[in-house]
Amino acid sequence: MATTSLKTRLPASSPVLILGRGGHAKVVIELLRATPEYVPVGLVVQKKSSGSVLGVPIIATDRDLLSLHKSGLSWAFVAVGDNKRRLKMGRELERIGFNNGWSGDQRRCPDR
Repeated sequence: MATTSLKTRLPASSPVLILGRGGHAKVVIELLRATPEYVPVGLVVQKKSSGSVLGVPIIATDRDLLSLHKSGLSWAFVAVGDNKRRLKMGRELERIGFNNGWSGDQRRCPDR
């Protein structure tokens, strides 16, 4: 298998932040909800905004990632379509210390 499943990458009952709010974010929310052990707790967006996507609230901007991590959130998933932005965001998550499920760096997939 060429990819690692979320079940093997996330511990059970993990709250997960989702970076993005577009179509990719909708897919990630639906996938996480299909596996009840994983709870999408909030969306992190580029610019300050309010609202929600599929019932998941927008809770912060990219600038808030460090404080979110310090508050005890340790999992995040980059859900943006632009490859360069996804790579940049994934690297920022790693720098901060988040465990993440982003697809910008193929070295993260043990089967490749």
